[in-house]
Amino acid sequence: MPRMKPNPLLPEFGKPPLVEVALSVQFEPIAGLHTPQIGLLWQEYRDRFPKTEEHPPLEPVFEVFALRPKPRAKARFEILSAPPVPRCWFLTAEGDGLIQVQNDRFVHNWRRISEAEAYPRFDTIRTVFEKELGFFKAIVENNASGEFQPNQVEVTYVNHIVAGE
Repeated sequence: MPRMKPNPLLPEFGKPPLVEVALSVQFEPIAGLHTPQIGLLWQEYRDRFPKTEEHPPLEPVFEVFALRPKPRAKARFEILSAPPVPRCWFLTAEGDGLIQVQNDRFVHNWRRISEAEAYPRFDTIRTVFEKELGFFKAIVENNASGEFQPNQVEVTYVNHIVAGE
């Protein structure tokens, strides 16, 4: 991933503890987004993200700022007419770039694979996210019955901070 010029107003760290950044958009479930449509998406991504994996879908999450009582543990039981659409991972050959797609979520992750790898900065990661999300939205508009209606966005930073360092 090419690195953009750093913003001079932001700090630069010689060895940041950052190991992963994820940009995510959650949206209303797209009923017509099934495995075949996700396969069409991989045709678009295949050169940049040649590896694939399937994972269970993530549950919807909504950030609510009002004070609420602690959630209680609860069991869930579902009767489905078809198997759930998996969360598909599209990975770069090196494994440092990852796109995750399911019928209500799109995620782009950057992951540090080696200590020598430099953090490409948020602007670079956001640019890739916006580009790949554009391909996703085009596939949805052209091949799935449903509309892209975002309801939650998220930026996640994962830092490994070793005690004593």
